[in-house]
Amino acid sequence: MNAHHPIFIALEGIDGAGSSTQAALLVDRLRSRGIPAHLTAEPTASPASRAIREMLAGTEMPDRRALALLFAADRVLHQQEIEAALARGETVVCCRYVLSSLAYQGAEGGPGASDWISDINRLAHWPDLTILLDLPVEVAAERRALRGGSA
Repeated sequence: MNAHHPIFIALEGIDGAGSSTQAALLVDRLRSRGIPAHLTAEPTASPASRAIREMLAGTEMPDRRALALLFAADRVLHQQEIEAALARGETVVCCRYVLSSLAYQGAEGGPGASDWISDINRLAHWPDLTILLDLPVEVAAERRALRGGSA
């Protein structure tokens, strides 16, 4: 059995960057090497995430502040899952985390938005490692179109 110290890894990237695919592949690779691993993602399946999905599916652009608060609430609830997996000795791999909130809700929030989003997420368990998947916007748009998402 491999001795290891469980860590928390977050994968971040724009829609279509492959973060879900890469997170699953990473968990599979860790497990194949005998390292216990737990895959998770945001938004989760919490009541807050259901409200997020409803807002994003609506016909009107959701209020960025309300959306940021819902993501922060979902993240608070997500902490239990993350911390329990780490306590069991599992490395946690999460698709999307705080940096996604900073990028998506902070980008259109005006001056001070990023500071506010950082503040409402200050109690989040910060990842030991964050992997940013970077690719051209055009490639990500093609991928989203192929899977039926918005370009």
